[in-house]
Amino acid sequence: MSAATPAGPGAGSMRGPGPPGPGPTTEVYAAFANRRQFERRQVQLAARFYDGTAEFQVLVTDISGGGARLEFNPGLSQMVSDSGGNLDIPGIGCFPASCRWRTGRSCGLAFDLRPERREALARQIAAAFPA
Repeated sequence: MSAATPAGPGAGSMRGPGPPGPGPTTEVYAAFANRRQFERRQVQLAARFYDGTAEFQVLVTDISGGGARLEFNPGLSQMVSDSGGNLDIPGIGCFPASCRWRTGRSCGLAFDLRPERREALARQIAAAFPA
């Protein structure tokens, strides 16, 4: 057997023998979940997003002191500018935000706020939407 030829069960695989461990999707999700600074609350809030040139209705499906997840009509994904805009949520406030990711009907926004304003918003959200 040459040195380049793997030998034995599982040889040559990335994981080797034994039970399968967590997959990349689980590991990536855990890494993102663990880096969150604020607890997210699941909500269903009508809101509007505008970037200075366009304005449209969105649905906020989760929110924290650090950002929000939006859902919108198909085709509006390209209208959510990478440079960001303002998210206006009635009863909560209007926040400058930057788009961090985008898929067909949803996107994730990071609020562009000073740390003390993020903390205050997190408290406001926790009071308005108890876990």
